[in-house]
Amino acid sequence: MGLSALSVKPLLIALTICLVALLTSNAGWWVRASVLSSERDVAVADRAVLATSKDAYKVRVGELTAANRVYDAEYSRLAKELQLAQGETARLNAEGDRAVAAAQAKADEADRVLKTFMERYAQQVRVPDCAQALSTIQRLCPALGGY
Repeated sequence: MGLSALSVKPLLIALTICLVALLTSNAGWWVRASVLSSERDVAVADRAVLATSKDAYKVRVGELTAANRVYDAEYSRLAKELQLAQGETARLNAEGDRAVAAAQAKADEADRVLKTFMERYAQQVRVPDCAQALSTIQRLCPALGGY
């Protein structure tokens, strides 16, 4: 037994400790690699989801841009129609004002003619022959009476 038996045993213990440390370290690295691999897989999946979302947003931006173009065109068309309608309204209002003025002028003329007729009628009623004629007309044709 000698010196060699004494030096082999501590070496075996030291090697066993190193082996256990190596296995423990390898197990730790393996666990860490598994976690990192899982995280990488999650990141790749997230990237795919984000790429899909980005594509969906690009499609939506295109749709909204097209809708805005349609809105702008429709707004311009409606603004032109509004402008034409406002012009037509102004024209019709002016035409209506002229028609009301013409009707008022005719009504004034009719009132003047009626007043003149009534004055003549009142004067003629005072003339004895005319008053007798009017009485005869009213008696013979009652529909013409009351004027």
